[in-house]
Amino acid sequence: MRSYLFFINQKLVQIIIGQPAKIVSLGETQVPEDIFMELLKDISEKYTERTYHVFNNNSNTFTNEVSILVTGEGIPREYSQVP
Repeated sequence: MRSYLFFINQKLVQIIIGQPAKIVSLGETQVPEDIFMELLKDISEKYTERTYHVFNNNSNTFTNEVSILVTGEGIPREYSQVP
């Protein structure tokens, strides 16, 4: 399993953080990887150290936006409402 994270300098970095406590399926996508990478690049300015806000612009906000872009659906409310 791969996880992606935008680092402060906006370099896309692959991280491995061990076994997840829970896996939540967000659906499937037909978006090719090259298009996905372009989508991430397009929204990268929204998710920087400068724009971070603990309640309004955080990792859950990012995950929700990416999920909407690639599946048409956001993340479950139980996660989108958690900072």
